[in-house]
Amino acid sequence: MTAAVPKRRSWLWLQGLVCGAALSFATAPAMLLVVLLLPGLVAYVVERTPGKPISESMLLLGLATAFTPLRVLWEGGHTMEACIPLISDPARLGLSWMAAASGWLMCEAAQMIARQLGEHGARRKMNQLRKERAELVTEWGPLEPVRTISARR
Repeated sequence: MTAAVPKRRSWLWLQGLVCGAALSFATAPAMLLVVLLLPGLVAYVVERTPGKPISESMLLLGLATAFTPLRVLWEGGHTMEACIPLISDPARLGLSWMAAASGWLMCEAAQMIARQLGEHGARRKMNQLRKERAELVTEWGPLEPVRTISARR
């Protein structure tokens, strides 16, 4: 008799509950974070790569730029009246979104560099093998094709 495998449960409902609670109890900070981290959040939803490394780097760098606006919001009483000027400031918004864009750019550049290094290593190895083969041909003579005995019919 085999034991029943427990069904994997979805925690999406809990995430929705936490987001709803954050919007209810801390509307202004939640609104500020959503606007500042919008490119990373969109990338998180759209990205299909396992582990979501690109969107995680975008969110991390965007979050690094969100601490100062959150501190200013906290000092301003963390109300929507203090949040609106922070959200509508193009310099703050541009800084946060450019940080997220730099996270995306770093991930893409790392992939391109890794691919180029791999191709360079493969080309170097092929050239080395061709050189060794040429040396062996000059030492041992040209290769003769191997003749096989045909199978009986």
